[in-house]
This record gives sequence, C-alpha cells and structure tokens, in this order.
Amino acid sequence: AIYKPMSNPTLCRLMRTIRSRFGLHLIPAGSALRYLLTNRYRGPSMTLFIADQFPGGEAKCRVTFMNQQTGAFNGAEKLAKATDAVVIYVTIEPRPDSSYDVHFSLITDHPSETAMGEITTQFNEKLQHTIEQEPVFWLWSHRRWK
Repeated sequence: AIYKPMSNPTLCRLMRTIRSRFGLHLIPAGSALRYLLTNRYRGPSMTLFIADQFPGGEAKCRVTFMNQQTGAFNGAEKLAKATDAVVIYVTIEPRPDSSYDVHFSLITDHPSETAMGEITTQFNEKLQHTIEQEPVFWLWSHRRWK
C-alpha cells in the first residue's frame, strides 16, 4: 500500500504498525513510482493507495467533494497513467459476524486513455457516494477541510 508519511514521526510509526500488522507492505508516496516500475514484471500484484489523509491546503488537484471545492491527491492517477495500471475503487463493510465484505468497482482499465483529473474525480465521486450510503464509516481522517 502506498501512503503519505505523517509529519509526526511517533504517530506515523504507530499508523504503519497498525496498517502492516497482517503483512501489508507499506511504501512511502515518494518512493512509489520507482517501486512500481522496478516490480511491475514480478507477476500479478495489487497496489493499494491509502486515501484517508488530508492532501494539504496547497493541493494542486481540486475536485468537488461534499458540495465544495476540495484539494485532492492525484498521485494515484499519475502512477496509474505512468504504469498503465487498472484502477479500482474498493469499499470494505463490516458484517455482523465480525467478518468483512469487500466490494470492487472499476474506475478504468485504460488509464492512459483518460483525461487528466478524470480518475481522481471519479474516485472522489465514489468516495462521496460511500460516505452518503454509510456515514458512520467516514473516518475522522477523511476531514478534507482542516
């Protein structure tokens, strides 16, 4: 999974520990392109982008999210275009028996054929729909307007 390191080293270490406890390999965003290009021929794989962090007030990519202009990460889109990787939106829903349902929704299987910003916009539309369907799962870290 690709993530943006947090500015607080202690909190960043804690989040890495939590997110990697079941074997997830975490890659800092700054190393993502090199890692993906180096490992693209190793066989089938899936790379996740942890998209629950604040992109910063200086975010260059802007989308309409929850009815207001909002900064958004567009690194996943840039990497998908650079590696021509299929882009899928994933939701995870808890079940009463303590297991989870995982749902996959295709954004594009030809990212190089999409206009710049289209993938990021579609992702944010799907995220907004997920939040509207189940607001209880909207993580505190999804706050985009700090």
